[in-house]
Amino acid sequence: MKSKNIILFLCVLLCSKVFAFNSVDSLSTYSKSKDRLYNLNIIKHEGLLVQNLSQDLQKIENKADLTADELKKLAIGYAYLELVDKSVKYTKLYIKEVLDVNILYDSAFDNIRSSKEFAALEDKYIPRINIWVIFLFSCGLLGIFLSVVLNLRQKGDTVGNLLISSFVLFHSLFIIHGCFFMSRNNFNTPGVLYISTSFSFFYGPLLYFYFKRISEKYKFRTIDLLHLIPSAIIFLYLLPIYLLPGQDKLHMMFNREDDSFLAVIVITIAKFISLSVYAFLVYRIYAKIRKKKQKTDTQVLKWQRNIMVLNFVYVFSYFIFGIARIKVFDMNISIYPQVFLMSFIILYVGYVAYVQPKVFSKKTLFKEIDILKYQKSGLTHSFSEELKTNLLLLLDEKKVFKQNNISLDILADQLGTTRHNISQVINEHFDMNFFHLINKYRIEEAKEILKNDHNRNLNIIDVAYDVGFNNKVTFNKAFKAETNMTPTDYLQYMELEVS
Repeated sequence: MKSKNIILFLCVLLCSKVFAFNSVDSLSTYSKSKDRLYNLNIIKHEGLLVQNLSQDLQKIENKADLTADELKKLAIGYAYLELVDKSVKYTKLYIKEVLDVNILYDSAFDNIRSSKEFAALEDKYIPRINIWVIFLFSCGLLGIFLSVVLNLRQKGDTVGNLLISSFVLFHSLFIIHGCFFMSRNNFNTPGVLYISTSFSFFYGPLLYFYFKRISEKYKFRTIDLLHLIPSAIIFLYLLPIYLLPGQDKLHMMFNREDDSFLAVIVITIAKFISLSVYAFLVYRIYAKIRKKKQKTDTQVLKWQRNIMVLNFVYVFSYFIFGIARIKVFDMNISIYPQVFLMSFIILYVGYVAYVQPKVFSKKTLFKEIDILKYQKSGLTHSFSEELKTNLLLLLDEKKVFKQNNISLDILADQLGTTRHNISQVINEHFDMNFFHLINKYRIEEAKEILKNDHNRNLNIIDVAYDVGFNNKVTFNKAFKAETNMTPTDYLQYMELEVS
């Protein structure tokens, strides 16, 4: 009986073991079957999701007027489906609608961000700063500083320096404006819209009149204001845009493709014609100067030649820019040569002003002009020297400058010659005009009087009358022109010297 029970137990155990093995095998088979089914469901689900998303996007797309939210859904949805062209298309429309580029930073575009089309969209709208933009912006700031410094030169020609400094200033403003455009920061500063366009027609006239001034000692006439008409027309045309609020300017900036194409062509062609005509006129003036190069300072001639050549190259660069602007090819690339050339002009002007300041000197520029003016005067060299000696005698010993009514006619009578001859002698031998010479002697005399007044008993007005001035204002102005100090400052300086 025991043996039967043992055999029965062993049979049950064996059956249990077989069942266990079969169960494990069945569970394993079931598990594998379940995993396959799960994966198939995921694939089926994703397929349905893509299919449903595509259908939803097509429904939105078929609407007549799309809202900003719908445009955003289309842009992001097609980015998820990796349909780059459509995603970029609706992203552009969304940006133009809401006037904001922050959508480009959305992580939904990560799977198409490396595409050529989306990269081009980022390049168009996302601000960026590189070494070239920093360099060009610095040149623009340097040009503004240089335009101020050029007008502070005391021995320079006031009119000539004002013209060339204005030429540099407007180039500098264009460069800074160009930097906003090249770095895409113009979308953050809508106030810069068309800010440099209104003075686009200044470049030619400024350089032309600068050449006329330094080569002919040209004096402006009322009729010369006609050269400002194109600039006035452009300013009046753009004035309504300048007066727009920032949001409206942003709308124009994001929708430039919708601008009047005809107006762009007209302005571009008109500016190119203006630059070309004035470049030719500048060349004609330079050609006349070159013919008498033996009478012109070499450095001045070289300065004029280089500025003229740089201007011609600038005209050519604008031609390339103009072609790009009327959408023949990429405008973003074509603006670089023009801005780089403007920067080079500014750097060259700054270099010459620092290394060769004589090219801005009135003495250097007008010396030959004054000589030519007196070529037919008939005044011989020996007589000129005699008049110079006699004039110095009147100034140094007789102190005729103390007469408050002294004039060229009075000097001519005392020297027994004509006022024309005296004017020539002063210009040739003293390199200044009559009034400058008289004031120079008066100020030197005033300085001596003030220096010797140890007890400070004299009033400044008394000194002014004593040396020939009629009033204190004229005396102060002349004193500061000669010494860079007012009479009061000079007295304080003398006291410091003594102490």
